[in-house]
Order: sequence, then structure tokens, then C-alpha cells
Amino acid sequence: MKYPEKIKTVQKQSDFTLKEKKSVFIAIVFPLSNQNEAGKHLKTLKKKYYDASHYCYAFKLLDRTQKSSDAGEPHGTAGIRILNAIDHFELTNSMVVVIRYFGGVKLGISLLGKSYYSAAYESLILAKKVTKELFQKVKIITEFEHLSIVHNLLSDSESHIEKTEHNTATEIFCLIKPSKINEIRTKIRNKSLGRVNYNPIDEYLYL
Repeated sequence: MKYPEKIKTVQKQSDFTLKEKKSVFIAIVFPLSNQNEAGKHLKTLKKKYYDASHYCYAFKLLDRTQKSSDAGEPHGTAGIRILNAIDHFELTNSMVVVIRYFGGVKLGISLLGKSYYSAAYESLILAKKVTKELFQKVKIITEFEHLSIVHNLLSDSESHIEKTEHNTATEIFCLIKPSKINEIRTKIRNKSLGRVNYNPIDEYLYL
């Protein structure tokens, strides 16, 4: 899978409550890493709001997985509307659950769909959204005499050092933007006369 250089996601949980003709819609936003987390969020909410009528939701993940559920509401009135709200903000790794308490008055297909969308949309308006950049893990092995060269190049390239291990040589585990992987490799090789071992690892994460 080719990862995008940047993604937009929500930073933390937030919520919004909408009332429409005696029905109450509680929209809750979550940052999400995988499908298992989605199941855990639903389980927790069903326990907390045990007397609600419906637990509708949608989520999108970085691996292009997306899912939505009407949870017993008429087809197309809830899950896809929530997903549309997520898409409006171009978010990934994000989930919105809308819990409905039925107030005894039927809303009709149009107003029901609008209510689910509005609740999700407003909850996402309130959510703190962040843009994260892609980094690739790299392992660098160097002798002490070249350590300052490596540190300076990493600092100049906005890279991050995860940890450093001192054995017979120094091993630096760092995070570098993929667009700078080859550039830093060349600079380290030239400045150390090829005496620094530079190994990109097939692991990625967003910061």
C-alpha cells in the first residue's frame, strides 16, 4: 500500500447533541486506529446508553477500510449520512457514532437522514482536527566519531530520534520523511566516507 504523505484526523473524543421533534441524537467522535477499536467503542456506548433506540455509526481507516451501519433505521438514513459527514472534512482514522433516543414522533425519511447528518457534522465541527505527516523508520549504525554528523543531519531534516543504543557501535532508531530518505542517505554517506550504515525499515507511522 502506498501511504499518503499527510492525513487529516481527529485528535480526541468530542460530542454533540441534537434534538428534533422529541428525538434526541447524541453524536460522539473518536480517533480510530483499527476495526477492533471501533467494536470496543460501540460496546462501551451500548453499555452507557443502554436504553437508546439506535446506535448508528460510520468510520474510515487509513488502509481504505470504511464501514457504516443504519442499526435498524431505514436503509440509507443513518450510516451513509454519518460517513458523508466524515468525508466532508476529508478525515481518516476517524469514527462517529450517533445514538438516537426515539421521542415517539416519526420524522420521515428526509428529516431522519438530515438529523443523522447534522448531528455527525456538528460533532465534527467541534472536534479538534489535526494534520499528520508520514515518517518511515530508519536504523543507523555509526561509530562515535561520526555521531555528530548523523545528529546534525537528522536535526536539519525535521527527523525524530526514537531511541539510541550504545553497543560496540551506536545504533540510532529514527523517523524520517520518505521524501528525505535518499537525500539523507547520500549526505551521510558523503560526510562519513561511507562508514555509516543506513538501513530504512518497512515500517511507517504518522506524527
